[in-house]
Amino acid sequence: MRAHKDLEFAKRVLNIGDGSANEDSDDHMELPLRCIVDNSIVDHIFGIDTNDYKSYSMKTILTPKNDDCFQLNDQVVEKIPGMFKIDESSDAVVEDDHNDVLNYPVEFLNSITPAGLRRITPAH
Repeated sequence: MRAHKDLEFAKRVLNIGDGSANEDSDDHMELPLRCIVDNSIVDHIFGIDTNDYKSYSMKTILTPKNDDCFQLNDQVVEKIPGMFKIDESSDAVVEDDHNDVLNYPVEFLNSITPAGLRRITPAH
């Protein structure tokens, strides 16, 4: 992991996480130039060789918010050639007790994104 080799990076990440990083009144902070990329972060991290699947599996972009993660995942998926299979979800709760079914409306089920899965795309 990078943090084991770069103590400055590890300290910066901890400071951001605990809120002690130097932020201005708009919650902006200054980053070292080596942390800034001129082009798409997806292109910078994953490169342009979309056939190198093993390399893709060894790279990660961390984001503080799920919405950012979903957006970046969509960009990465668009770079991978070929057809994709989209599995549709089952939007129902199977339960003997009718009250339990009322506790889990379809809107709630579709708002959940379990770890390791893509977000739910509403049916049209």
